[in-house]
Amino acid sequence: VLSGADWATNRYRRDLWVAAADGRGEPRRLTWSGSASMGDPSFSPDGRMLAFTTAREGGRAQVWVLPLEGGGEAWPLTDLKTSVANPVWSPRGDRIAFTSSLSPEELAQGGAAQNGGAKPDSARVDAAAIRGIHRDRAAALAAIRAKLEQTARSGDARHVTRRNYLGETSLAEERWAQLYVAEVKPGAKAVQLTRTAFPSGAPAWSPDGRSLVYSATRPEEGVHPDWTDDSDVFVLPATGGEPRRIAEPRFTASNARFSPDGRWIVYQRQPYDTVFSTAVNFELMVMRPDGSDRRSVTGPMDRSVTSYALTDDGWLYFTVQSEGAVPLYRTRLDRIDPRPVVSGPRGVTSFDVAGGTVAWSQMHPRRPSDVFAARADGSAERRLTALHDSLLAGVYVGDYEEIR
Repeated sequence: VLSGADWATNRYRRDLWVAAADGRGEPRRLTWSGSASMGDPSFSPDGRMLAFTTAREGGRAQVWVLPLEGGGEAWPLTDLKTSVANPVWSPRGDRIAFTSSLSPEELAQGGAAQNGGAKPDSARVDAAAIRGIHRDRAAALAAIRAKLEQTARSGDARHVTRRNYLGETSLAEERWAQLYVAEVKPGAKAVQLTRTAFPSGAPAWSPDGRSLVYSATRPEEGVHPDWTDDSDVFVLPATGGEPRRIAEPRFTASNARFSPDGRWIVYQRQPYDTVFSTAVNFELMVMRPDGSDRRSVTGPMDRSVTSYALTDDGWLYFTVQSEGAVPLYRTRLDRIDPRPVVSGPRGVTSFDVAGGTVAWSQMHPRRPSDVFAARADGSAERRLTALHDSLLAGVYVGDYEEIR
């Protein structure tokens, strides 16, 4: 995803580009949408299609599919009333799972069903109970709320009902991310798999395509999700049904995925019962699908993990924050021994690995973002893009000094 400032309209624009992993030829532009919400690109398992999210013509972000072989225009896979995110292909490439966030009212009305699609039998929600949680907790604040409502009616303020209400540039709405699955064909109706009054994280497929693993913050009875700090790993049938919970007390779990052979689940965790709950490391963990044999990958490193990727031949790649840089490491799942792949005074901001090649976007103190690639062990490194060479040819970037 290439992001740039459009000075004429005073906004950012993002589009998709592709570069050859061997460094030959020039990078090629794939989209010309100019949408600020363009993102989440994901290759189909056979590499013939690309899924991504974008908000076209001022609408809400939806999943689109772009053919990469034989030409053709991108076409919309989803048409929900709410924005979607986190598209991920099934192992066979016939389905895409994704998330969309719904309000309590939308949950009570049956969700943002695509094109009037049917509601799943497993959907259950008690909207009155959701609103009751707010009313019960607000008893001691009745006078303040009355004042808030009065000013809201006059247009001077908004009635805040959430604990974590403050976003970066706006107030956060009360919406909970739900899981969906859609067949990859035009006109397919997305099936909503969850309908819960709490958020669910990005899903990932099991190798056999029968299940989805994800994380969710499921509160105790009568407790609002904003007041629940821990989250657990869940495994849900890809056709819907009752999820299986893999709990780990006193930790917040996120970003769970199956290993390609199905023998492990990898996830990130962070303890939440500390004095400074946000000033602790994100730890990379592996466990069996039943929750047994938990092992830490990054605990002995005393570094916070930022992202990770798994390969078909049993390697686990991950990035950590370390001494002002973001290096890339890898280890075997069957014998944990992390070794650096990309190191030095630079930051790996995103990466992926496949077919014996690792590719990453990189920041450096004296050079803005570019895309790099190397062999799976980090050797034969090569730069694939030269996005800022013309700019750097005409300006001086100050040197830096490392201070310890």
